[in-house]
Amino acid sequence: MLGLIGRSIAHTTFDRLPNLPCSAAYSTWFTTQPKAPTPTSAPSLLMNAISYVVAALPEPALCLPAANALRNLCNANRTALAPHIGVFVELHAGLSDIPDTEKSRVLQSIASVIQALPPEEDIPPIHAIVSPIVEQFAQALHISSQLVDETRIIIISQLQTLSGVAKGLTRMQDSLLILDESPEERAEAERLQ
Repeated sequence: MLGLIGRSIAHTTFDRLPNLPCSAAYSTWFTTQPKAPTPTSAPSLLMNAISYVVAALPEPALCLPAANALRNLCNANRTALAPHIGVFVELHAGLSDIPDTEKSRVLQSIASVIQALPPEEDIPPIHAIVSPIVEQFAQALHISSQLVDETRIIIISQLQTLSGVAKGLTRMQDSLLILDESPEERAEAERLQ
């Protein structure tokens, strides 16, 4: 079934609804597959699953399960997806089709992939996804004295979105104690400072 996802099966909302949680449930299975092909070669099963999930995002009935599936897929497979960052740049450009309630999950997914990029390459994409959030936050603060309830909703939404981005940018192997880091990890952290 996973080989067919993204190609010819399940084109109706009713048919696709059960497949989205299935894609999410298999998110860690993709980590056991051979390394992802280059962006110019044939799409992998993982990229087929990503395409399938992304195609469901604009549909209101599928948006929540699709956003959750995308978050799980990107979180578990961030390193394999990093070479395909262009796909996620396109997804970010199309966020206007996605309801605000699910944008934080989608941006968390994108941030997970960005986190897997080499440190010297991740600043521009991070800036691209965080800047609109900060701009909307600033706009909400300027109108706060006139429309208190609307401002509160906007600010809460933007804080949730920013929190999702921060979760996505958190390395999965981040330890709570610096003592747990290997000498290589400490050297890399010092180099980045």
